[in-house]
Amino acid sequence: MELSAVIFPDTVLSERICIPLVPVFQPLVYLQPVENDPVSGLAGTTLADDLAAQSLCRTATPAPLGEDRERFLRLVSDIRTRRDDYAAQLGHQTLAGISSAAGKRAESKSSIVGSLLARHGIKEAGEDRRKLLLWQTRLLLKLAEMQAADQEELRREIRRIREKEQALFAGVREESELPFAFTGGLADAGQDRAALRQQRKAWARLLVLGDAVEIPRIFLSEDRDGVDLLVEEYEKRTGNVPVSLGRIALPAAYPEPAGFIEQVRRFREEGAGLQAQLQARLAGAAGADAPGCFTAEEQEGWAGLLERHFPENRCGRTHLSLSACPGRSAPQLFAETFSPEELEFLRSTEPASRVVLGHLEG
Repeated sequence: MELSAVIFPDTVLSERICIPLVPVFQPLVYLQPVENDPVSGLAGTTLADDLAAQSLCRTATPAPLGEDRERFLRLVSDIRTRRDDYAAQLGHQTLAGISSAAGKRAESKSSIVGSLLARHGIKEAGEDRRKLLLWQTRLLLKLAEMQAADQEELRREIRRIREKEQALFAGVREESELPFAFTGGLADAGQDRAALRQQRKAWARLLVLGDAVEIPRIFLSEDRDGVDLLVEEYEKRTGNVPVSLGRIALPAAYPEPAGFIEQVRRFREEGAGLQAQLQARLAGAAGADAPGCFTAEEQEGWAGLLERHFPENRCGRTHLSLSACPGRSAPQLFAETFSPEELEFLRSTEPASRVVLGHLEG
């Protein structure tokens, strides 16, 4: 039984997202700016490789580069290897440099993104607007990936510091009962808000400007603000409130990654009936007035199933809040919300459908 979902606005697999979602949604789909990317995507950890090998996660490229792929990868490689040279340009300024108020006009050659593209022969002259926008979009998403990798490394370093601190002062705390926490003021690395806004915009552009590919109608994200913006735009455009599909509990982590996939198999096998019910509700088969994802009785069964396979004392808990937006296709809703100047590129044959949005609580 497949219940596939797209992760937004990420383009690189994260175990933090996959572990809660893979027991329910298979496969998870990540949109990527370049096909067969040798650096980003589903590689990096043993669990990530296993999820890809078992087709539990996959990538989709709405706008393949084709013969221009090598040229684009050379550009990205140049940026990676010359990070120090580009440091002042590739941070907040670059991600915030995507054209917004410029609207109809492609980003100027004097801008940061435009100049980076021009260095590799990608110029405004002689290029149609859609093609140039796609080049800009791919580059911005790759820059976002680099920034996300830096932030993840910072998060790991903060965790290592805290673990060392806890071990070092465990005895002192036991003896004195004082709450020593020298790194208590260290906040987890969070993404710059302006950068996140431009990542959403670039991701939406990729979806809208790309060629037709089969994309699931369920879109899941850790980005609470992004989901809220989609909901608000839907209400403004249609005059309707999205259909609430409720909130389901999920495992927050799994302490033994080597056994995760097998445990997911057992969970899905035992819970096939509940999974089928959830799939029907998310597909709208149960009707607009159906009570959330589960009835009270089904909710109790789901909690027991989760506890047997992903006990809370070992795996923790997170929650996924879901809502449906009938009468809007995904490209239309994402363009209206994050990139309205690209609405002209929507395919005239794009059918209205039922988009499901989900926020994975952090």
